[in-house]
Amino acid sequence: MKWYWRRLAVFLFTALILGVSIYFLENAGSCLKKPEEKPVSSPPKERVEDKSSKIIEWRKEDHSIVLPVKRVRKIKFFGSKRTLAEKAGGDGVLYGRVREKDTDNSIEGATARLSWRYDAWDADYAAIETSTSGNGKFRVAGITWASWCYFQVEKEGFAAWYKVVSFKGEKHALSLGDIRLEKGTPVTIKVKDSITGTPLPDATIYSFRKSGTGWACKGRFVGGSDGSRSFGLIPGSYYFWIEAKRHPPIKEFVTIENEAVVLNIALDRGGRIAGKVVDENNNPVAGARAYISSNGHALGTRTDDEGMFELVGCFFEKKYNLSISAEGYMGNGISNLKADVDGLLVRLPNVLTINGSVTDADTGEPVQHATVSFKSNNRNLGHARTDQNGAFKHSLGRNVSTATLLASCKSYNSSKEMKIEIPENGQNFPAVELTLERGITISGCVKAQGTGKPVKGVGITVDFESSNYSTQTGEDGTYIIGGLKTGTAKVYFKHVDYTLHMVDRVKITKSGATLDALLSSGGRIAGTVTDESGKALQGITVAAVCTDCEDHGGRYKNYSRLRAKTDEHGKYQLNNANPEKTYRVIAGSSTFIPAEKKVIVRAEIPSPVDFVLRKGGEITGHVYDGAGKPLCNANVYYQVVRVSGETPGGNTQSSPQAMGERREKAGISSRTYVYSQKDGSFSFTGLLYGDYKLTVSRSQYIQENREISIGAGGPTEMEIILRKGGIISGKLLSPDGKPVQNTYIRLEEVVDSDNSRNRHSHRRRHRHNSRSYSSHCQKDGSYKITGIQPGQYRIRIQANGYRKLEHGPISVGLDTEFKNIDLVLDAGLSVSGTVTDEKGEPVHGAQIYANQNGGRSNATTNDRGKFVVTGLVPGKVTVSVNRAGYNQHNSRVEAEAGDRNISLSLKRCGKVTFILEGYSAGNGHQYVHVYARRTDSGNNTYSRSTHINDGKFDIFLQPGSYDLTIKGRNIVKTEIRNVDVAAGETTSLSVPVNQGGRIIATVLSENERNPVKRAYIEVYKIVPNSGSNFSYRLSHITAIRAYDNGQAVAAGLESGSYYLRVHQGNYAMTVEENISVMEGSATKITVLLNKGGKLSGYVRDANGQPVRSAHISVKLEYAQGTFNYNLYSNSTYTSSSGRYEFKRLPSGRYTLKLQLRDANGSYHHYHTRTVEITSDGQVSCDLQI
Repeated sequence: MKWYWRRLAVFLFTALILGVSIYFLENAGSCLKKPEEKPVSSPPKERVEDKSSKIIEWRKEDHSIVLPVKRVRKIKFFGSKRTLAEKAGGDGVLYGRVREKDTDNSIEGATARLSWRYDAWDADYAAIETSTSGNGKFRVAGITWASWCYFQVEKEGFAAWYKVVSFKGEKHALSLGDIRLEKGTPVTIKVKDSITGTPLPDATIYSFRKSGTGWACKGRFVGGSDGSRSFGLIPGSYYFWIEAKRHPPIKEFVTIENEAVVLNIALDRGGRIAGKVVDENNNPVAGARAYISSNGHALGTRTDDEGMFELVGCFFEKKYNLSISAEGYMGNGISNLKADVDGLLVRLPNVLTINGSVTDADTGEPVQHATVSFKSNNRNLGHARTDQNGAFKHSLGRNVSTATLLASCKSYNSSKEMKIEIPENGQNFPAVELTLERGITISGCVKAQGTGKPVKGVGITVDFESSNYSTQTGEDGTYIIGGLKTGTAKVYFKHVDYTLHMVDRVKITKSGATLDALLSSGGRIAGTVTDESGKALQGITVAAVCTDCEDHGGRYKNYSRLRAKTDEHGKYQLNNANPEKTYRVIAGSSTFIPAEKKVIVRAEIPSPVDFVLRKGGEITGHVYDGAGKPLCNANVYYQVVRVSGETPGGNTQSSPQAMGERREKAGISSRTYVYSQKDGSFSFTGLLYGDYKLTVSRSQYIQENREISIGAGGPTEMEIILRKGGIISGKLLSPDGKPVQNTYIRLEEVVDSDNSRNRHSHRRRHRHNSRSYSSHCQKDGSYKITGIQPGQYRIRIQANGYRKLEHGPISVGLDTEFKNIDLVLDAGLSVSGTVTDEKGEPVHGAQIYANQNGGRSNATTNDRGKFVVTGLVPGKVTVSVNRAGYNQHNSRVEAEAGDRNISLSLKRCGKVTFILEGYSAGNGHQYVHVYARRTDSGNNTYSRSTHINDGKFDIFLQPGSYDLTIKGRNIVKTEIRNVDVAAGETTSLSVPVNQGGRIIATVLSENERNPVKRAYIEVYKIVPNSGSNFSYRLSHITAIRAYDNGQAVAAGLESGSYYLRVHQGNYAMTVEENISVMEGSATKITVLLNKGGKLSGYVRDANGQPVRSAHISVKLEYAQGTFNYNLYSNSTYTSSSGRYEFKRLPSGRYTLKLQLRDANGSYHHYHTRTVEITSDGQVSCDLQI
């Protein structure tokens, strides 16, 4: 038996040696030979092309590199090594599963492809491709994470699935979940040359499907060597963007139904723009980026080793702008180039490159994402960002001799400015090293409640109201934020898997602060969304807004808002809701009318909220011109006239305001206007049933208005024809024939007042019925007014330095054009003179105003104080002067047009600089109001609002002694007495200010308790009122508006009692009395608004006939014995039927007054009646004469 085992061992060893030898012999060539590099075509947005790039054919057997790694399916890499190296070769994985949408069965053998472009300047494409396994799964591995790539799935018999995927953060795997393919219509596109008829290989086809008001990309397809490409698409309206090398792209619109589509596309050969790029020494610049762009088309490439570039495929009729840039050089370019231009020479000036690094001053670690700013002589020279190693690089022009560098970064104090001297030759410039200090810091650790494990990636924001600082926790849950200031702040902890955690009034001292946090996971809201037939609705937006959570206001209001979309089964789930809080849950889409429910979230179990949505009305149509040609880019706008009471199902509809508010809360677009597409089509969806007014307009065409009713009968189709209006064009010239630019030309309709019954009706007719148009003069003085409706018009021009010009009348008809209406301005008469101060010195930069016959011309004095004002007509003229820092002493004179040597005098003022101690801009607007009174006379001589910059502001006063008062929304009134001001001198005042008390008002609707946004709140202080029948009076302090969360803050209030009046257009006005405020504290109140009462009726004469245009007024007197105030008043006129109506009236007793107009048009009191109005009540009160 030994010989048997000995022979078997020899045989196996010989076979092993022979197999290894054969393997190396077969693979020797492939080991030595480099794979062929083949880039691919350009993307749809950039549409760039490289003349040196060859387009690959997207076939599995061509130019693929199979990586020797274990995978379920073979993965192939396409494209050149350079482009593949950009995003291939990493450890990232993209995975998912492909299923059939109707049956939910897995799809085997579907092609999954991830593709990308090298950069915006290079047409070189690459891709990673694989196919799905038996269970429909795919796995694209070996990816280096990037900002975005194109991902596409194709399978014969199905519509292509396309998505732009983003890889963010430090994750190494991205799941696309289940991708469901729909059955698609086969589409074949064959691309050929329009002249030779030969197929164009590697043509690129982008498909865009109409979606709502826009177009969505549905795939990118590359043709084969025979110029054809087949794929599947869902039925609908499409356009294809088709391009090929050396051929400009075209758009092809097509409607795809259930039958197969074959398109034969012929592309015209394009033009060529070529040239050479050199440096200052005429040496070629290799690798420079060459880019041409025109309206709707762009091409890009790089220069070769000889500096040559070629851009092929230009439109012959377009003009292109050429831009050249390269690292280490200043950019350059050429404008208005046409196709077939060769031999261009573009010279790039050399630049100096500054290299450096930014490090942490304490640890010496590099600081990434820091910004380094460069300045020279107060001129901004740009900025650079540090990379992960803290390094930066920036290019400067050779004309810069010195530069100042400043580094800044989140969580750090800004560095000290570093000034560097740049040598003339710029050679061997040393690296610049900058350091950043943390300064005052806040730090801590964030853990999960219950488990105690650290939480990574928590967003932390320190909010000082006027400024905020942010960072994220690291792997161990710790964080540190530097560069803070001292004070009291709110600190927010936000993570996608936990509820928002906020810590109020965190004190940060000079030594910093330490703050740890525990995050809780919160509750869930879940449910199903269906239509009225019970069919599950996919893609419906569901949002939940907390109504009784602690308000965070401003940028943090979305932290209490949850949002998700329903899946294919109509199900949704909202996580991390605050337990035991009430949420408004809103479901809707652009097609379905949004619905709303309320729910209290529980911590242990999901809170169920299901919706049944009703499909809204739809308006569709087309816009054509008079010849029946479709008009694109026409603006179509709708207004709601009336909403019908019920839907076909008998359910009461929401108001347009409520529906808009719900869509806004859910983040659903609810635009009231769209632009017509290339085929003239437009559409609106998800509308309430009722009456609408449609307005359609477009440049050069006359606006068209239509009224339309929307009901349950399906989409309302419309066909709108726009008529082309008249055109007036010409030039505006000066008296010497030079063009006048930047001047408005106004065209006004000539209104005949003889047909008006009286001056009042004439005013109304002129205001509402007369038309006007305007145009702006270009650099060459040309103007053009289009879309003019038929009528008589007059041109009016008011240009500074010229007399007012009128031209006309001009009779304009439909589609009529008046060319070469050149208008010459008349300089008219002038006045001139000199402006001096009290010492006789000329005043430079003073503004001179010459007022005459309601018009005004102006000029500015020169260095010698001289001025000339032109454009005057014969007659009297009032000349005045104004200059900051001067008193207008003897600054106004009466003169005759044509006068010379007018003398104007200004008296130099003194400057008062205020420094407000303890001022915080975050507590209100950065404005204060300053009053100045003469100490000797007590007369007010100055009253003005001024802007505060870092707690400082300046005012100018005449010389003398003053008592000053400072008031502001965020500071208590402060008085400074006996301030001496001298001419030409600066007086600095350091003024301690008191932030005062605050009223925090939350405005809610009375019934639903929903926040009422944009409510207007007037704040009055109740003050003693001596010498009157009432002990107190109301002194108006300020007015504020509520934010979207219904909250408003009045700050800088003195201690005392206050009175609020609250208005909002959809609610009745209400008041809040006797609100006690203490300085240094905040008083929180809740204001409830109701819809108010309604008062209506008719005014008839003795014969029972309606009285038109009678004046009706209502007034609510408020009297409580302590103070008297006119709480509410309003007025209206009766209609042609004699009817009047008042809505949203506060409850109370009203005085109703009737006034009638006599033969002279004057109104006289006729009748008075008292009525009682209750909240939400309706009162009818008829009046008879």
